Amino acid sequence: CSVATLQALLLSGISTLCLGVWGAFEPLLGEHFVDVLGPLDHTVIGLLMSLSAVPSTFAALAVASLLRCCRASWLMALGLVIYGLGTFFIGSWELLSPWTSQIGGLLLIGLGWGLCWTPVLPSMVDAAMAQLGDIPAAQARHAVSPAVSSIFNASAALGEAAGPLIGTWILPENFQLGPKVIAIFLVVYAACTFLSGSPKSEGLQSERRERLPTQTRLRSVLPSGPSENPELDG
Repeated sequence: CSVATLQALLLSGISTLCLGVWGAFEPLLGEHFVDVLGPLDHTVIGLLMSLSAVPSTFAALAVASLLRCCRASWLMALGLVIYGLGTFFIGSWELLSPWTSQIGGLLLIGLGWGLCWTPVLPSMVDAAMAQLGDIPAAQARHAVSPAVSSIFNASAALGEAAGPLIGTWILPENFQLGPKVIAIFLVVYAACTFLSGSPKSEGLQSERRERLPTQTRLRSVLPSGPSENPELDG
């Protein structure tokens, strides 16, 4: 059974976008900061570029708790919207004050990244497990995980490679319009992600275990013992 379902591919696109969008900005940010904020020391530029890692780290740590009260698709959609808002800020230094737009944009990008990136791989695994029918969750997860991990990493690599190429081609002459177009695309993708989530595809492991007969569930976790028929054991 193929793990490359429409939902799994949609989710893998999030990993492509996360790395691709940041990769589009990264080669140009140093020069952009100097143009917008004035002459800056290299240390200040480095500190600015590292800002996004702070909220991203805390957001990633909070995801496990947030998933107890909301669906993964909702969380990923929210992360993409926040990511898009951050890219909008990066290109909006004329609407906002320069320092506010750049620092706020970087912090929002990091927050959005942490929220939308962290649930992607487990959600892809759940989407692939849904294709396997009523088999024990541990067995289904073991069967689909290698292929799903391959798709996830390939998608991330695609974004990592394409982002800088596209960014250095489009953004240098359009650093006000480009981020806004990217923001719109991220919001549209967030809407698709939100609509793709369903109760059937989330919380899959618990639902599958509830459908299995008690004896089957016990048999899948307990070690096998000798048969009750001595003749068969012999």
